[in-house]
Amino acid sequence: MANPKHESASQFLLAARKRGTPGPRIPAEFRPTDTDDGLAIQARVTELLGQPVGGYKCSLPSAPRPVLVAPIFAPTIAHASPCPVLGDSATVRI
Repeated sequence: MANPKHESASQFLLAARKRGTPGPRIPAEFRPTDTDDGLAIQARVTELLGQPVGGYKCSLPSAPRPVLVAPIFAPTIAHASPCPVLGDSATVRI
């Protein structure tokens, strides 16, 4: 059974995405409390949206925060890029 708080947060975010305008934060009672909650909500929004993922965006690592990732949906990518991903062992940048 799906987590009801995750489902409520996912539905809230999906409605905001479909409106296409910024809105208020997720109601406090549904907000993720940790990275696992956030990733579960993100996965559910992706599932509900039903669009293919064309790539991912991510944060740079900084202690103690982990690297955070989020999908970029294929229909929102205007142009393909021939640019390679550049980076080194400490950070990755595109």
